[in-house]
Amino acid sequence: MTEMMTQCLLRMVEAEHVLSDYQSDTRPRWCSGCGDNAILTAMQKLCRDENLA
Repeated sequence: MTEMMTQCLLRMVEAEHVLSDYQSDTRPRWCSGCGDNAILTAMQKLCRDENLA
């Protein structure tokens, strides 16, 4: 059992994520000039760069 868990964790660590993994088809609704889109994009890029799932 421990070996299987170890293998699973290793696969999770080795997985590379791309920016599209953190995006969806849902369109956010906010004012065009409020800056929220820049914050969302920065968070998505951070998650990708840190390989967060």
